[in-house]
Amino acid sequence: MILRSLSRLLVPPLCVTCGAEGCEPFCAVCARATLPAADFSLAGFDDARALFAFGGSIELALHLFKDGGREDVGRALGRCLGPWIGKDEVLLPVPGEPNRTRKRGFNPPSVLARASGARVEWGLLSRRAGPPQRGLGRHQRLTNVAGVFESRPEIHGRSFVVLDDVVTTGATVDEVARVLRAGGARCRLLALAHVED
Repeated sequence: MILRSLSRLLVPPLCVTCGAEGCEPFCAVCARATLPAADFSLAGFDDARALFAFGGSIELALHLFKDGGREDVGRALGRCLGPWIGKDEVLLPVPGEPNRTRKRGFNPPSVLARASGARVEWGLLSRRAGPPQRGLGRHQRLTNVAGVFESRPEIHGRSFVVLDDVVTTGATVDEVARVLRAGGARCRLLALAHVED
């Protein structure tokens, strides 16, 4: 905490999309190009919410983060999540597809989770390698992720906040919820962005 405060004195916060100083994650101009996510629900979750609708500044920021390797952008975005997580809640970031994570060098939901300041539990949920979800329709996505997640017995009787970066069709997080519920856990979903129809 002290190091973070000191680093902010030495390097002022920057807008993640245009680089304007003194604001994070977005300057006033770039913030106007974001929209809050509309309410949505997913059957496997007690509650589901996203901070932003996918598009505008948030789409650009996520592109810089996920495709441009800008973990600093991910950390800035992750700090936005803190107020949406209760002090006693435990985060489970959605595990990335192993080959994609290795190629990228990081898993976006994990970067967001670390930066949120919330309690995170690692290793309770794992994912086997498989084809990427990007570019697939809902039915293909559901088939693509069926059976790729596995949970540990320690989840039984517990409650978690499943954290994802972007919810598109919901296929990935639906499968996560199915696995957690089958293991005896309850869960709610928190995402940075939601792709709306």
